[in-house]
Amino acid sequence: MQASFLFIKRGDRYIKVPVEDILYVSAAGSYLQLHTAYEAFSLSQNLSQFQRHNPISSLVRVHRSYMVNVSQIHSFDHTFVYI
Repeated sequence: MQASFLFIKRGDRYIKVPVEDILYVSAAGSYLQLHTAYEAFSLSQNLSQFQRHNPISSLVRVHRSYMVNVSQIHSFDHTFVYI
């Protein structure tokens, strides 16, 4: 069964983030940013680790540094994904 939310650690607290609120995930080395419409969360893991530990079918890897929530895609072309 696939989770419908993630708990993201911020300071001493864990914040519940619904999967449908995730727009995209961007990576830079061993850190990544999980972007929602209302805020971004930083995590200290690379994109492969995130993908392995959180197998969410609606998050699709579209580039070596990006995952996009398919339900948030408005359109795309050969260069860009629009959300």
